[in-house]
Amino acid sequence: MKIPALIALGAFTLSATFQAFSGEVQYFPLSKTPSPLMVAKTLAGKSFTPKLKMRGVRQLGESANGQDPTKAEGAFTPDTSNTLAVPIPFAFNSSTLTTDALAPLTQIAEGVKLVQDSTGLVVVIEGHTDAVGSPRYNQRLSMRRAAAVKKYLVANHGVNASLLKAVGKGQSEPLNPENPRADENRRVQFRAG
Repeated sequence: MKIPALIALGAFTLSATFQAFSGEVQYFPLSKTPSPLMVAKTLAGKSFTPKLKMRGVRQLGESANGQDPTKAEGAFTPDTSNTLAVPIPFAFNSSTLTTDALAPLTQIAEGVKLVQDSTGLVVVIEGHTDAVGSPRYNQRLSMRRAAAVKKYLVANHGVNASLLKAVGKGQSEPLNPENPRADENRRVQFRAG
């Protein structure tokens, strides 16, 4: 199964495609960080169109006839196979975000907010590691990385925490299975949940 994915990576200056555990993944250098709309369309599907917030008497999320708009015929249903991968250049053995990680995370945050504001879509943040160290240690490290990204998105960009879920994948899904210790395996992925 091929999964559409976008990746911004500071350590790479080329575009490449890898066949990863979860599907096909494209790398983009930091200079090609995806726009918020591209992030939203990757997570929610190419047909996604952000809804405009309008002032009015009814509450946001309530339809004119008072019914739940998510249960109405033709309501938005996310394509949960869409994945946006951002190999945040974490330092070896670290879950601290570097300054190089902030620009792509800003774009990601704006795209996630577009999707969440329009659809209420839950976004899963997956932390990944390389294969240096034990699987048990890497599982915990990947969870700390996903949690650090979630905390940053909520605290610095106002992303709705209740619509974010952080999970750790450890070293189980390398982007570069030919070299499980490669830097690009240390990353964070976002997908529709």
